[in-house]
Amino acid sequence: MALVDHYLLSMGGCAANTAAALWRLGYGSAVVGKVGPDMFGDFVLRDLMRLGVDAAFIVRSKQLATS
Repeated sequence: MALVDHYLLSMGGCAANTAAALWRLGYGSAVVGKVGPDMFGDFVLRDLMRLGVDAAFIVRSKQLATS
């Protein structure tokens, strides 16, 4: 085990990366998916919105954690 001063949390995956790239190129984009009711799900939704990606089609699971 090691202690660290900084930890970088970033979103990825084919859908999110493509949507972010399309936004950078000036196109609108949306992502369809599911996240859990946890801090990682919160992060994914916030990061997509920060990038200008439409996250309206992302469902929040009540039972499953964000993968």
